Amino acid sequence: MPLPQKYAAMRVDYLLGDLDADANDSSLDASCAANWQCVNWCDRGQASFRCLGTALGDSVYERQRLAVVAAVGHSAHDMFTSPVGAQTLFP
Repeated sequence: MPLPQKYAAMRVDYLLGDLDADANDSSLDASCAANWQCVNWCDRGQASFRCLGTALGDSVYERQRLAVVAAVGHSAHDMFTSPVGAQTLFP
């Protein structure tokens, strides 16, 4: 099975922090190409998720889902200890 089809068949949960919107974050790629995708992590993640259906077919959304976690920025600790993060890791 080709790699795109394997990926489309996987269960994947995407978590984005709604406060992860600092366009001046030092770890954020601010190149022209990156900014063309969107200017912050949260917006880039949402745009990428919307493209999954175009790239892999709309059925990908039956197995892959996106959650935007309230009051979380660019912090793995805050993401994984949030109620949404904990529920995603330990359903």
